[in-house]
Amino acid sequence: ERQLRGEVLQETASVRSQFESQRLREERLRAKLDQVEQQAITEQGVVAHYDVLKNDVANARSLRDSLLKQQMETGVNSALAASNIRIVDRAEVPGGPSQPNVSTNLAVGAMLGALLAVAVTLMAEYFDSSFKSSEDVEKLLQLPTLGIIPRTDSERHRSSGRAKADVPDTPGGRQSDLVVHREPRSLIAEAFRSMRTSVLFSTPGAPPRVILLTSAGASEGKTFTSLNLATTLAAAGAQTLLIDADLRRPSVHRGFGLDNESGLSRYLAGQTTFDEAIRPVEVPNLTVLTAGPPPPNPAEMVGSTRMAELLEQLRERYEFVIIDSPPVLPVTDAVLLSREVDGVVLVVKGHDTPREMVKRARDQLALSSAHILGVLINSVSSNSFSGY
Repeated sequence: ERQLRGEVLQETASVRSQFESQRLREERLRAKLDQVEQQAITEQGVVAHYDVLKNDVANARSLRDSLLKQQMETGVNSALAASNIRIVDRAEVPGGPSQPNVSTNLAVGAMLGALLAVAVTLMAEYFDSSFKSSEDVEKLLQLPTLGIIPRTDSERHRSSGRAKADVPDTPGGRQSDLVVHREPRSLIAEAFRSMRTSVLFSTPGAPPRVILLTSAGASEGKTFTSLNLATTLAAAGAQTLLIDADLRRPSVHRGFGLDNESGLSRYLAGQTTFDEAIRPVEVPNLTVLTAGPPPPNPAEMVGSTRMAELLEQLRERYEFVIIDSPPVLPVTDAVLLSREVDGVVLVVKGHDTPREMVKRARDQLALSSAHILGVLINSVSSNSFSGY
């Protein structure tokens, strides 16, 4: 223990000695730092004094040059003879050109540009014959608006304006049209659910069970609407049948990735039975009757007694039957079918379909005593969706 205490005392003394040595070193460094700071302050003062002297020398030289110039001018003037010419105003160097006036030109150009933009906008509005809002549709057609379907980036392929013939007749060609089934939480799916509610309450008493969807012209989105309306009804638990009655340009089968070897045309021609013609799909509670191979006489087929009998049989078998038909104006298929259904939904493409074209389609359906449930405004851009 004595040896240990001795070692401890020895180590303590050694550490204390090192501490004192480092403390003295720190004090010397602090003193040196203070000396350097004082020297820097002194040098700054010298530099400032030098700058002041330098400015004084420059001012003195400028003053000397000015005095020498005035002395020379005075000598020249004293040597000249007296004259009656005197300087009224000394010439001044202009700060900028007198022409062109940039600020004035910019202001005039901006004003003219704004007026031109307003004129072009008003002209475009004047010559644009399409529908601008749901109120515009209801005012002209005297029909209620059943729904407004927005267009998003994922559905641009259906609003690009291409005809059905541009899409290859192969399975799986347009399966992205099933927005309600594949994107049930999207804005467009919610719009179709709202349309389903409007359709079911569109008639007093019982809702329409056999519904025909058509449009004034081609490429307005009626097949897209048929697919998703049928899917929405099936999603609510109703046994639903989707019929592709467009025997000229069938496209429902593409939405489900099916072939079109058999369907409505073969059934109406007596070449197959109904149970053999219908096709199950991935959507629960939904069955599809594709159009089948295009026949030589589609209008006679859809307007036949066999077609009317088929629709009567389907009323007993399914809760809802959705029929996708050709457009009204080019052919008479939709007008013939409209007599056999409970209601007709007229599909209009927002900011595209001319008003007079839709009005003519409405008048043709009205002349055939069709019960028009209302209008669906389809493919409305995201920017103007809230305005509808």
